[in-house]
Amino acid sequence: MVLQKLGLPASVSSCLWELWDKAIHLIKTLYGTSDITENPLYGPSQGSMYGPLFWLLCYWLIVESLNSKVTAMQFISACREVLVEITGVSFVDDTGLGATSEYSFDPTKTIEKTNC
Repeated sequence: MVLQKLGLPASVSSCLWELWDKAIHLIKTLYGTSDITENPLYGPSQGSMYGPLFWLLCYWLIVESLNSKVTAMQFISACREVLVEITGVSFVDDTGLGATSEYSFDPTKTIEKTNC
């Protein structure tokens, strides 16, 4: 649905879904190649050519689901003339999201119990 919302034809979207659903990869190390029947690994492996596309779609869904009023990090320059707002950054599967708090300390508010 995300791909179709972005304008991709339904047939291409369906093809990518089949690829994602049926993708199984093996791990090759000095000790040999993993056996698919033991512990199959689903999804795109690190370094696969289609992994970044799938992660981008997941990241897009995450960012779109956030409330736009509270999701931006704000960075203000020392001269106060430049303001940068950013929801987060993502590179393949290394992602950071953040928010700048508008909290200000109010000494009149407390969570301590009072004797009534």
